[in-house]
Amino acid sequence: MAPELQPGNRIVVDTSRHWPTPGELFVLWDGDSIVIKRYKRVWDSEPPTIRLHSADRLQPPYVCLTSEARFLGKVLWPIGTA
Repeated sequence: MAPELQPGNRIVVDTSRHWPTPGELFVLWDGDSIVIKRYKRVWDSEPPTIRLHSADRLQPPYVCLTSEARFLGKVLWPIGTA
């Protein structure tokens, strides 16, 4: 199965969506950089955290503080390479 996004893809983003449903692909600020990820809430974590998963299944997930995450918009679809 080919990855959803390829290097060089441009993407269409719905910037009116600022909080995702778990599993949706989103553009977000993770406290360090702007990334494209899916998220899962980490229950009972203190301080509150989310686990971010890449569209590239070879990249390991990582944890981000909820207070640092800023969801910028939902990825609607890729348009191809630049």
